[in-house]
Amino acid sequence: SEGDYGENISEINRQLIGDTYDGNISGMCRVKDSLIVFKNKSLYAVDGVLLPGEYSLRKIESNLIGCISHKSIITTEQYALFQGSDNIYVTNGFSIKEFGDDISPDIDSSKLMRSAIIVPMEGYIFWNNTKTFFYNYDHNEWFIWNNIDASSGMVIDNEGNPICFSGANCTEFVPIFNDFGSAIDGMI
Repeated sequence: SEGDYGENISEINRQLIGDTYDGNISGMCRVKDSLIVFKNKSLYAVDGVLLPGEYSLRKIESNLIGCISHKSIITTEQYALFQGSDNIYVTNGFSIKEFGDDISPDIDSSKLMRSAIIVPMEGYIFWNNTKTFFYNYDHNEWFIWNNIDASSGMVIDNEGNPICFSGANCTEFVPIFNDFGSAIDGMI
């Protein structure tokens, strides 16, 4: 609200979020009417108008669960999904819980999610250099694939199909659960 410069931010335009042991801020998003601030070991919500004295800051009880990769955050109108240290979690701005079945044995916390997208009417895709994690709405479960390279990003095409890019190559996910005789290296 004060006219600050890049080198100087006045006291009125700053807000301390959490404590040192909460880690660094790893991302932010909007869920419902709250601004969710993700830290490495905690989450906070900012409610109200972002003017001095017009908002409140509250800690979301998380039991030291935080977001370790800002590229893993997927937001919808009702909740946000993100990569915690051992699993994919979901928050509605008031609580946190594991999303879907426990896939913690397959998530290596040293490998941060590098991209995440929403597949309209189908689910969510997360990619971390070695594995692709796809949560399917119809089956209410995770599908995990090896050897799909999305190092140059993921997008949704005009028909709503996800496409993964690796340099000049692209992999299109076919919305059919059939391998047509070619084995798929994956786990359920």
